[in-house]
Amino acid sequence: PLSTNAASAHDEGKVVSGKYHIYPELAAAGLWTTPTDLARFAIELQQAANGKSARVLSPKMAQDMLTSQGDEWGLGIMLEGRASQQRFLHSGSNQGFNCFILAFRQTGAGIVIMTNANSGRALIQEITRAVANEYGWKAYTAPQRTMVELSADLLPKYAGYYELSPENRVRVRIDNGKLIAQRTGGWNALVAGSDTTFFLTNDGVQVDFAKSHDGNISSLIVTEEGTASAAYPRATEPTAPLRSTAFYLRGSMNDWGVKDQMMAAGQDRYATRIALKPGRYEFKLGSEDFNTIDLGGSPSVQDIVVGTAKTLLPVGQNLQLNIEREGVYEFALDATEPLALTLKVSAKN
Repeated sequence: PLSTNAASAHDEGKVVSGKYHIYPELAAAGLWTTPTDLARFAIELQQAANGKSARVLSPKMAQDMLTSQGDEWGLGIMLEGRASQQRFLHSGSNQGFNCFILAFRQTGAGIVIMTNANSGRALIQEITRAVANEYGWKAYTAPQRTMVELSADLLPKYAGYYELSPENRVRVRIDNGKLIAQRTGGWNALVAGSDTTFFLTNDGVQVDFAKSHDGNISSLIVTEEGTASAAYPRATEPTAPLRSTAFYLRGSMNDWGVKDQMMAAGQDRYATRIALKPGRYEFKLGSEDFNTIDLGGSPSVQDIVVGTAKTLLPVGQNLQLNIEREGVYEFALDATEPLALTLKVSAKN
């Protein structure tokens, strides 16, 4: 059977019990394929969108898939870039697996990477940069840069919220002694090239901070694919509207649904309880549409340890929770500090 050829999922160098998980949400987590077949899908989508094929999708359907439906999403896939650099992509992960597909609409170039480890995302980024450098993909090339070490006491100067418009915002935070930034999608590490110039480690995007006459950081500019943005002025970080918006514990423990609402448990405190069996769970705290409230982890803090409070980020990454004993667990959010929300998971029996 085909299952004998399936890769085994790995977590911290060990095979996941049963080799891999089978999830109830098959549409989102039930696709089994090979890198070759996934590449064939990308090629067919490229061909159909350019009117050269209709074997699987009609040209119109392919063009609709590659047309923005709002922000950076087409139909089922993410969209980036312009002109010859226009591309479609998607990442995916289950317990013990991380995968990635990227294809350029016009040039026919692309890459598919599939890994069988929770730590595979870092490898995916390295491979993507290596291929981009080899083939001259401007969007993902990582130019050689000179790195400098900044004193830890300087980092708070850069941390903050920068907004060009409600649709164009950059958040900069300190995470485990390093700066991280979020513009669209998840959070990425910022590496210093000087005291005003930084770059993202995953794709070489450059971030330049501007200082006002008093030496404080007043704005930033993002340079991507050789094009600099307008200046993002420093602004006041909007807080999540927790008091006025229903939000939920959403993850693999409840099919990412809205069954487990975070209820008021005191002034600016929210909690819900749920019975869990032993296993590893992936989750976030989010509103029904995940647009108003979307709380998750930072690049260095994704694992939640029972009994230990962790700070959450807006538009953070999926959190991971390992449950060793079956029982009822409480998920409690402390929002008394609006810009430093903390989550604590506790056993209740």
